[in-house]
Amino acid sequence: MENKAMDPVALEVIWNRFMSVANEQQDTLIRTAFSTIVRESQDLACGLFDTRGRMIAQSLSGTPGHINAMATSMKHFLAAFPPDKLSAGDVLITNDPWLSAGHFFDITLLTPMKLEPVMTTLDPVLPDVGANPVMDGADGAT
Repeated sequence: MENKAMDPVALEVIWNRFMSVANEQQDTLIRTAFSTIVRESQDLACGLFDTRGRMIAQSLSGTPGHINAMATSMKHFLAAFPPDKLSAGDVLITNDPWLSAGHFFDITLLTPMKLEPVMTTLDPVLPDVGANPVMDGADGAT
């Protein structure tokens, strides 16, 4: 298979579009959040992934812990729900601390988007919805 280089102008246009989508997710989440942790601390992560679970773009804001947890949760989602079985309009959601962020007050959402015929991207959002500060373990124990 021949490896062709992509036109740099086209690559920049596509890259900026992916970044724009991730940042629009972030801005919408912050603007509509009930949680002050999400609104004020931006304790969240938003991004786009390919069908193999590789991150294509992430929003400009977001905590490293959530960004890494979002990437880890993609592997679990894709193992349980292969991309060829997902359709536009499906929504996968978990707050399982062993599959995502480490405590059950975080919620991970994944919604597939079909970009025919180029690729399918998966779009998770991982907001921290607030918690009792003394309950920090995966089991919710103090």
